[in-house]
Amino acid sequence: MEKDLSILNKTIGDFVVIAEAPSDNDGNAMWQVKCMKCGYTKTVRGTIIRRHLRNGISMNCFACKRFRCLMKRKAKEERKAKAIRPERSVLKDQYPLLYYTWQNMKRRCYSSSHPKYKDYGARGISICNEWHFSFPAFCKWSLSNGYKPNIKLSIDRINNDGNYEPSNCRWTDYSTQAKNKRHPTRVNGSSQRS
Repeated sequence: MEKDLSILNKTIGDFVVIAEAPSDNDGNAMWQVKCMKCGYTKTVRGTIIRRHLRNGISMNCFACKRFRCLMKRKAKEERKAKAIRPERSVLKDQYPLLYYTWQNMKRRCYSSSHPKYKDYGARGISICNEWHFSFPAFCKWSLSNGYKPNIKLSIDRINNDGNYEPSNCRWTDYSTQAKNKRHPTRVNGSSQRS
């Protein structure tokens, strides 16, 4: 098949036709095209080039596209690596026992499957919104109100019938907390908590 030299040096999207190439096994005219952005060269059938020119269709360089995708992915990974971890996650790692206490406090008050729910949530004991929805707020209050990560302390409600909130809580050792609890009373021969 005779080659149409009028397509030499024509641009099609990212490519420019730079030279003739040997015909393929079916005798189709082939052309060397080169990406004007990255320099990638490939061989393309003349019929494809003419159709793209005639219809105004662009030819995009997949080498550039792969490179752009690779660069975008790399930039995304770098941004992700540099991103500041959410405060809750950082504090959870710094104060794992405090985080456990916060989670357990929420379970006692809101999870009916928790063994201590009957003594907390079932009695109407709840957690203030500030603490319930924010471990950082609970952590900040705890650290400024006597919590020490290296000492075994327990969160204690000053008023046992009151909620978990800053004005009703303190950090104490276990023996102090054990003294501040409801005591069972006898009603008709059975023990009940008051």
